[in-house]
Amino acid sequence: MSKSVPAVTGGEIALASGLLGAGVGYILAPKKYNLKDLLTVKPDIFEKAVIKKYIINGTEKDKQAYNLIKSSREEVKKRGVSELLKSSQLENAYKSVRKYIPRARTQSAVILGVLAGVTGALVNKLSSKDKG
Repeated sequence: MSKSVPAVTGGEIALASGLLGAGVGYILAPKKYNLKDLLTVKPDIFEKAVIKKYIINGTEKDKQAYNLIKSSREEVKKRGVSELLKSSQLENAYKSVRKYIPRARTQSAVILGVLAGVTGALVNKLSSKDKG
């Protein structure tokens, strides 16, 4: 190889693939909503944030928690969100429903980053065997 063309190592390819995968994972992953977000977000976003099909198959406690949060959304318009956030019953309902909300972006970024990095390293290793 000539001196003017730098060589790219397998580690650099794996690192670059991992960073690219992490970026894609962060962008594509759904946002994780806290209780205040769930109470104030638009109705269509609320329906997407809490995956209703899992709640339907969940326990009776989960269904009641979902219904409490859904009805509390109406109360936000009347009383305001800050007063509702003080309710321990509503906080407990959120804890029950939280498991049905998709995972945070950071977790998706880490997972896709690791997978992309490993894939990049494997592809580099396999392609270097083919040349040698």
